[in-house]
Amino acid sequence: MNIFSRINSWRPWQLFGLIAVVLAVGLALLANMPAKIESLPWWQQKVVEAHWRTWLVLWLVCLGLAVDMVVNYRSRPGAAKDPEERRWREMRRAVTIAAIVLAGAIGI
Repeated sequence: MNIFSRINSWRPWQLFGLIAVVLAVGLALLANMPAKIESLPWWQQKVVEAHWRTWLVLWLVCLGLAVDMVVNYRSRPGAAKDPEERRWREMRRAVTIAAIVLAGAIGI
């Protein structure tokens, strides 16, 4: 049994938990970031850039989940009785989040 299926929290708390994780990752990233990135070797500059982009993608995932929660607030995937309907709702949520992440990643 999946442990996440046992978590029965309110939907806003799920989003707040995800935002808290992203903030923690961002704080850890900013705390370890050097003062002058230009003085680092090229490969360390790429590592810092990869961490920064990863953090931005995490924010885009949070944004996608928030948009799905607002737009489709009456049709949660877990509330569907029929397995086929649940699968379609989960697919809709995944496509919504993936579209927002891809649209934001193009801008990065």
